[in-house]
This record gives sequence, C-alpha cells and structure tokens, in this order.
Amino acid sequence: MKKIIALIALSLVLVFIGGCGKKVQQKAQLDELANAPQWVKEAEYEQGKVLQTGMAYETKEGFRAARDAAFNDAKGKIAAILENKYTKIFSRIDPEGKYQDTTMQAKEKLLKLSLESVKMNKLYQTSQTARVYLQAVVDINTLEETIDGFFIQEIQRYNYLFKNYMLLKNSGDLHIILANE
Repeated sequence: MKKIIALIALSLVLVFIGGCGKKVQQKAQLDELANAPQWVKEAEYEQGKVLQTGMAYETKEGFRAARDAAFNDAKGKIAAILENKYTKIFSRIDPEGKYQDTTMQAKEKLLKLSLESVKMNKLYQTSQTARVYLQAVVDINTLEETIDGFFIQEIQRYNYLFKNYMLLKNSGDLHIILANE
C-alpha cells in the first residue's frame, strides 16, 4: 500500500513540475511575440485581398524548409476560405443542384488553379523559438480573372454553367462573394 501511495505522490509531483514547465514555455512564447509585427499576432484584413498567416518551426532542414512549411500552412488556410467562396458561387450558378457532380469537379479544378495565384507577402522569424511566420495573399481581381479564364477555357464542358456564371458576374454578386470574409 505504501508503494502505491509513493507512486501516486511521485506522479503528482511530476505532473505539477511538467505543468509549470509548460506555463513558463507559454510565457516565453508570449514574451517573444510581444515584439512581433501586428499581422503575426492577429489576422490582418486588406480590402480586395485574401490574407492568411501560416507558422512552422525551423528544424534541422533549415530556414528554407520552415518557410515553405509556413507558406503551405497559410496556403491551406486560403484554400479553405476559397473552397467556401466557390461553394457559394457554384450554388448560385447551379441552384437546383442538377449538375452537382460536374460542379464539384469544376470547383476542385478552379480551386487548384486559384491556389497557383497565392503569393508570399510577409515573413517573420522569432529569435528564441525559431518559429517562422509567413503571410500569404491572393488578390480578389486575380481570382476573378482565374474564374473567367477557367470558364472560357472549359466553355464546351461547362456551357450550361457558364451562362449562369455570366449572370452572377454581371450582377456584381461574384465580386461580393469573393470580397466578403
């Protein structure tokens, strides 16, 4: 019985010590971010652009690998935002869902094309924890051009969707959907 109590006491001490270490580490990270640019601390908004910040730790592969990982993190966040926007656009183009399989394929192709337009915008590296923050950006006008180019290039395949797309674009609703967060 004494062995069990001793084991439990030892476990509690280790948990307490481990918890204190995490608090110290979290405080150090917050202190380090105190001097970081504002865009690292909170989401930034710029009209006409989709901005997202990604983060990665520098490892033995070096800074370049961490920068690329942070870019991919930010790009993944942009992909989620664009997927949501494109879902809204295609639901307006095909409101009855008659061409659901086709719209799903078109949305995936369009998302892939759009992600090619994502650019690195800002970069910040912390000194103590070797974290790399990277802000990626894609311009709304570039997205509209990508969508236009996609439908023009694929007009034969998506002719029935193209007409509704042009109505959406000409009404101004396309820009509204893309520009809203």
